[in-house]
Amino acid sequence: MQMQIAEVPDVRTRIQLVFMEMPEIRLTRHQIRRLLNLPIETCEEAVRALLTSGFLTESLEGVLGRGTRTPSRRY
Repeated sequence: MQMQIAEVPDVRTRIQLVFMEMPEIRLTRHQIRRLLNLPIETCEEAVRALLTSGFLTESLEGVLGRGTRTPSRRY
């Protein structure tokens, strides 16, 4: 059985959905990887993109939460 390589845009969307469905949730990177069964590199790249866009914020302790920006829609 061959493992599928997760695409960063798809992973970014999956992470966004978690935080949109549960806006008050706070997770570490490790918890996101476990929750969504993601490879480290792909998760890190997606989280960096979400932090840069303002969708996520990160505390000094490394806990991620929902930022003030909403995700952009792609049609």
